[in-house]
Amino acid sequence: MKRSPIVYFLFLFSGITALIYEVVWTRMLTLAFGHTVFSVSIVLASFMAGLGLGSYFFGHAINHMGGKKIQLDDSNLSGDFSEDLETPSTLLIYGWIEIALFLLCLIVSLILFKFSVIYSWFSFFIPESTVVQNIFKSFLAFILMVVPASLMGATLPIITKYYITDNIRLNSRLGLLYGINTIGAAVGCLLAGFFLIANFGVLQTVLTASLLNLFIGISAIRIYQESLENSQIFRFPRFTMSKISWKGDQWLWVFVSFICGFTALAYEILWTRLLVFSTSSTVYSFSMMLGVFLIGIALGSFLVAAVLRSNLDLRTVLIVLQVSIGFYVIGSLYNMELLLSAPWNGYNLQKPAFVFWQYFLDSSALMLFPTIALGMSFPVLIKIISKGYENIGKGTGQIYGGNTLGAILGSLFAGFLFLPKLGTQQSLLLIATLNLLMGMYLFRSGNYLTKTSRKTITVALAGVILIVNMGLPSGLLDQFFMRDGAGKKDIRKLLFFEEGLTDTVAAFEDNYGILDPDAKRLVTNGVSMSAVNLIASRYMKLLAHIPIMLVENPEKVLVVCFGTGQTTGAATLHPRVKSVDSVDLSESVVKAGNVFSSHNYNVLKNEKVNIILQDGRNHLLTTQKMYDVITSEPPPPRTPFTVNLYTKEYYETARKHLNSGGIMAQWIPLHSQGKEEVLMHFKTFLSVFPHAIAWMPVANEIIIIGSDRPIDIDFKKLKGRFLDPAVSLFMQEIEVPGAFSLLSNIWFLEDRLNDLAKNQKEITDNRPFIEFYLDLGNVIGVYGREDFLFSRTPFKKIVNRISNITYDEEKKLESFYDGMDLYQRGITYNNRELLLESLFKLEGSDLVRYHLQANSRQVSSLVEEVKSNPSNLEALLNLGHALYQIGEYEKSLGILKIILTKDESHSYANLYAGYNLMELERRKEAKVFFKAAIKNNRAQFTSILQEIALIDLHSKLDSDPENLGLLNSVAAFYNIKKEYKKSLSYSNKVLIKEPLNKQALKNIVFGSRGRGEFGNVLEYGNRYAMVDPDDINLQFIIGETFAKTLRCQKAIPYLQQVIKKDDTYRNAEYLLNECLPYQTTG
Repeated sequence: MKRSPIVYFLFLFSGITALIYEVVWTRMLTLAFGHTVFSVSIVLASFMAGLGLGSYFFGHAINHMGGKKIQLDDSNLSGDFSEDLETPSTLLIYGWIEIALFLLCLIVSLILFKFSVIYSWFSFFIPESTVVQNIFKSFLAFILMVVPASLMGATLPIITKYYITDNIRLNSRLGLLYGINTIGAAVGCLLAGFFLIANFGVLQTVLTASLLNLFIGISAIRIYQESLENSQIFRFPRFTMSKISWKGDQWLWVFVSFICGFTALAYEILWTRLLVFSTSSTVYSFSMMLGVFLIGIALGSFLVAAVLRSNLDLRTVLIVLQVSIGFYVIGSLYNMELLLSAPWNGYNLQKPAFVFWQYFLDSSALMLFPTIALGMSFPVLIKIISKGYENIGKGTGQIYGGNTLGAILGSLFAGFLFLPKLGTQQSLLLIATLNLLMGMYLFRSGNYLTKTSRKTITVALAGVILIVNMGLPSGLLDQFFMRDGAGKKDIRKLLFFEEGLTDTVAAFEDNYGILDPDAKRLVTNGVSMSAVNLIASRYMKLLAHIPIMLVENPEKVLVVCFGTGQTTGAATLHPRVKSVDSVDLSESVVKAGNVFSSHNYNVLKNEKVNIILQDGRNHLLTTQKMYDVITSEPPPPRTPFTVNLYTKEYYETARKHLNSGGIMAQWIPLHSQGKEEVLMHFKTFLSVFPHAIAWMPVANEIIIIGSDRPIDIDFKKLKGRFLDPAVSLFMQEIEVPGAFSLLSNIWFLEDRLNDLAKNQKEITDNRPFIEFYLDLGNVIGVYGREDFLFSRTPFKKIVNRISNITYDEEKKLESFYDGMDLYQRGITYNNRELLLESLFKLEGSDLVRYHLQANSRQVSSLVEEVKSNPSNLEALLNLGHALYQIGEYEKSLGILKIILTKDESHSYANLYAGYNLMELERRKEAKVFFKAAIKNNRAQFTSILQEIALIDLHSKLDSDPENLGLLNSVAAFYNIKKEYKKSLSYSNKVLIKEPLNKQALKNIVFGSRGRGEFGNVLEYGNRYAMVDPDDINLQFIIGETFAKTLRCQKAIPYLQQVIKKDDTYRNAEYLLNECLPYQTTG
């Protein structure tokens, strides 16, 4: 009877489902166990152990069964009668196994879906001991995974037994079958990572896989039934435990398979650690890495068919493969920067096809050749050990079992021993040496030449391997590890480096110069994760300060994610805080905390602090402790598996561990995700903490706090808490000297948060939308940030939430509120004019001066340098520039003139002297300096000509100050220079004389839009519409203004008019699509 080609497709589907189960079950279990290296390792080890056991034992069992003999006649003698001798009852077994998998995987998946609840219940009876908990995790993982994984492992020996019925087919089909199954695994990996989970959810994905098992099983049984002429009774063969009784050199081939599995998984662990330095750490890059690894194995399996059909000595083939792998890996160490592209921002998928192609190219450059060689080795070993088609099932089981055992140990040794103890370079060298030694041993134990010759050549080969090891320079990967998304770091600025269990961690001095000489940066796996500078330190410390200052009795604090230790350190400063638990996955990150000790208050030596090396979510699941404050600052949400610390279930778990009135504080970045994702965060957080306040203390960073009851802001109590000398001192460090500056950072109250998040989805364990961000848009840019700036809760609503505040205090707070509004707009638009206004409102805050590159510390240092060394022209220029930046024009001009007395041709001194004189309205003098600047520095040609043209225009206006055309021209010129306030002053002069002057109104509308003053945009836009109602630019600006201030009902008609006239008008369709869901409700 012919073997059905349809079974090839069924076997492909088996591979797809197996990888889907592995990916999804690992995801489900780590929600309970925590996403630690140990947790992931035990889940994968349990899964692979099941595969190995199933393959080994079913391989032996299937070898002892046969189908019913068919009587030969003339008709079947004429064909391929070797396939007609038995009915393929192996196919029936395969079908029933797939149906069993459907039932088992369905049950296991449903258990795992709610496993966090079950595991949390178990935690009441398990001591809070890491060792005990890890043993219990291993036991649970094995119990849940071993049976279904064993059935999955059984499919390969069963299908090989079905298809391989003679030695000719052994050569042609062995590699083909393994390749088909492996390519199915690659497809399953890519489907899960790129499509299924994102579009259907975690549970739905795994249920789809189980239904596919049912389809495979029914199809296999139907094919079997159709192959029979008469109805027959089928009985499973008696299954007995096979004895390990290997003969001759079978032990050798199983050991070679073990080494192949060991090195393959060890390489995968190490290559993944390297690849994140190029591809970034995202769910898509990890899916592509694993996909390419499996594709390489599959290609090797397909390519080996030609080798098996040839007369080549298979031992020699294995020698060549092992040696090739070893030398390729060693060679890659010398060329890592050439093999892998420079890192880029993997969080921003502006061109998804390009990004995914780059993922593929990087992964292929590093992995494809060795994985092809590893894929070729597997079928070769099965053929050698089987010695004929009769033992194909047993041989497949033996090789698969040995390979899987090696894979388990390889992943564990690489992750837990080699990488943290030896580092990536030495670990890769060690594994490559193992391949070379395997090749050498195969040569030594073969029948090549004479025994004496083999010994001699073996000694020579050992010498070569020794020379290769001893001759490899240390630090080959140092420059590679210095790369991150911002470029290559200077190794001389490296302060800390460690390749740990979970990540590769580095700390560098940051190049902020005199502006912030103590600035440092924490980089994990090539991605900048945290930093020490005024901006980063401000929001990280406020993540602790804000909830602690508002909670009545903040005795116990939990900090989820240690980072640079600044949040943990800030929590310890409050005398009312008795203990701080700080949880982080990475021991290396915690060690790096010593580098930042001057900014985290030497937190690692603080007696209040208890460092817990664990996944934050797992800690909350297993601990019995209650807290008054919980802060959470995980890596950016688009980092893989970080979503576990942003879901509704995570917040629910945190809420259970908050005392009544306690506060949860969550960091939400604007710089590494899209607008829709940020709104999903709001929706999800509010679903658990309906009483919430969002703060924006610096640009691009939001802190949202929530509680089980309305958050009380008592102004009198808050002022009292600033009276503590230690608290006051440390709050001044981050430019929060009092209650006014603290409360001025409030951005959204609950009603506005609910308005923003009204039509958004919740982030859940089952639908982790933000991790699969392919369809969620690009990372927020200036245009997207405006949506959050201009929908701020009005001051009156905020002040109504504050108790015990006097009228005078209220007016002062309003000034600070306006100042922070100007600050955020100034940063967003990179507009010095707005920042100077903010500086006045915020009483000279160094937060604003820092952005102007003129903070108090910097100016003081420059003044001291100039006093001690008056001839230092660079210091004089920097001081002159700093004074100009903060509006000290006379002082700046005086400093710059000192430079010009020493060097009258100094181009930058002339340039900034001209800028100062322009601000002082001494334009004729400014023109002289500008001409001197352009004479000596042609690089500034365009900008200087612009200033000279403006001076000439002013000169004409001075001669004819009532000329409306000249006034409008000056206003338009200032709009071009983004000096909108000056532009408005000239436009208003025109409107005094001619209230409906079209050009003046247009200048005001554009100037107000440039400043982000949407009230003025609407006021003057409506006046402009009286003159020219059909102006498409006006219609867009008014529609845009309504949309960005959450008045979508009014925005829609304007935007529709714009699109009707020009359906390509920039951002019009985008805004309309955002507004349409609010059409009936908004």
